[in-house]
Amino acid sequence: MILVLVSLFAVLILNVLLWRWLKASACKAQRLPPGPPRWPILGNLLQLGPLPHRDLAALCDKYGPLVYLRLGNVDGITTNDPDTIREILLRQDDVFASRPKTLAAVHLAYGCGDVALAPMGPHWKRMRRICMEHLLTTKRLESFTTQRAEEARYLIRDVFERSESRKPINLREVLGAFSMNNVTRMLLGKQFFGPGSLVPPKEAQEFMHITHKLFWLLGVIYLGDYLPFWRWVDPSGCEKEMRDVEKRVDNFHTKIIDEHRRAKRENKDTKGDMDFVDVLLSLPGENGKEHMEDDEIKALIQDMIAAATDTSAVTNEWAMAEVIKQPRVMRKIQEELDNVVGSNRMVDESDLVHLNYLRCVEMKSIFGQEPCPDGFSGPATMDFSELKSKIEPLKSTNLENSDFRSHIEYQQSTRSSKNYSQPIEQSAKVASDISKLTHVGISGEAQMVDVSSKDNTKRTALACCKVILGKKVFDLVLANQMGKGDVLGVAKIAGINGAKQTSSLIPLCHNIALTHVRVDLRLNPEDFSVDIEGEASCTGKTGVEMEAMTAVSVAGLTVYDMCKAASKDISITDVRLERKTGGKSGYWSRGE
Repeated sequence: MILVLVSLFAVLILNVLLWRWLKASACKAQRLPPGPPRWPILGNLLQLGPLPHRDLAALCDKYGPLVYLRLGNVDGITTNDPDTIREILLRQDDVFASRPKTLAAVHLAYGCGDVALAPMGPHWKRMRRICMEHLLTTKRLESFTTQRAEEARYLIRDVFERSESRKPINLREVLGAFSMNNVTRMLLGKQFFGPGSLVPPKEAQEFMHITHKLFWLLGVIYLGDYLPFWRWVDPSGCEKEMRDVEKRVDNFHTKIIDEHRRAKRENKDTKGDMDFVDVLLSLPGENGKEHMEDDEIKALIQDMIAAATDTSAVTNEWAMAEVIKQPRVMRKIQEELDNVVGSNRMVDESDLVHLNYLRCVEMKSIFGQEPCPDGFSGPATMDFSELKSKIEPLKSTNLENSDFRSHIEYQQSTRSSKNYSQPIEQSAKVASDISKLTHVGISGEAQMVDVSSKDNTKRTALACCKVILGKKVFDLVLANQMGKGDVLGVAKIAGINGAKQTSSLIPLCHNIALTHVRVDLRLNPEDFSVDIEGEASCTGKTGVEMEAMTAVSVAGLTVYDMCKAASKDISITDVRLERKTGGKSGYWSRGE
């Protein structure tokens, strides 16, 4: 009996050694990046502790900017070098675009059918297009401005009442309720917390609890994703908990969808009051289906809740914690609020673009509490052609083996740390300069300026440009012998039409009711050119400079089009504004 056991043990040892030798040979053949030694079956899992991001950073410091790991039966690479990260994300992004299909993603994201966790492909593109074209449009988000303002008032009132009664304030609780109410009013059409809520408190707390539980399970590192046999045992009951949360979340989403369908049948909803669920229920499905599948709607609902609740609340909580620790910063924020907003009204969303110091404090709190630690920021030590040759074998394995998943853990932002080491005051000054660019929003995105608060005044603008023809073409135009006909007459009409179409050509221009447009073209024999002058006027809230400049530009392009058969050596130059009147800045003239 003992001999049999010894023989079995010897065979097992030989199999393990043979497996390791074959694996090492395969790795050498694939030219994989360097990495730490691996245990049989477990791989490098035992080298990762409770804070795996720090362990990964330490491995990068020891083995180089790109490290190969074997996590159970999953291959992975990790890096903390900015240049390597940039190479992977920019040039190898097609290899690493999709997120790993973890057990939590399958159970809690409807089989990875949402936007956040779906693999790159036609389904992901379709779901993302639905979000961008139907849910997150500027017009739809602006339609909920009143609701967001109401929630802000509820938040201030709640905090004030608690402070008056000397009760402690749990920031996570009040900020979480504020974020949750904002997203549920836009998404589901109902308020879950606060004085205006029609949802029973028990149901609201259950919704908050299950949402937090879902976030936690999506972020947990579950060994069953790396060791399939672990799922058979599941000693911590993690997968069982995932299934339970999956069922409870699905029941909640089903109830919401049924309520909206019932309200639609009873004609209680109007087009102007459509929330996100109403919009999704009205959209056609895939492959010619009349409506979207319920699971698709549920997946998008879950994505919106996840993206707009806990993340926003935690960010604001960090910001408040940092400000409370720094009284000087708190005083400067209060001074800015007094100067910009005053003490007799609440802050509006339109005020945010002018609160430069507050915005910089918020950004500083985000960058100061990054979820991943900084690694070393030295230069890259390897040729990127070598990096590509090391990544390609992983890509080919991925195509051949559906169980293979590539993981990248990166701890260093590709942006230079120098950008975030500036004092808040210096950052606020930069933000103040940026805020003077009226077409730049709070986050640096392009925006259309709100002119509703401006006065209606008489506004005019005069612009000009020059089209240099050359003697040959000039003589043909002068004699009206161009094949396409009257050059100056056609260009004049084109310039007038161009002025009227300015808002369609220039994305952020307002659609102005012009009261007058004049375009004059004059042949100049001194330099064989056409001098074009355009004037526009209106009575309104914004100027007509762009209309005048568009008029002369379109007229100049038309001259070129009419004459290009005779010569390609025609140039349009000196497009510029000469004079404007009206508005807050009043009169302006070039050279004065």
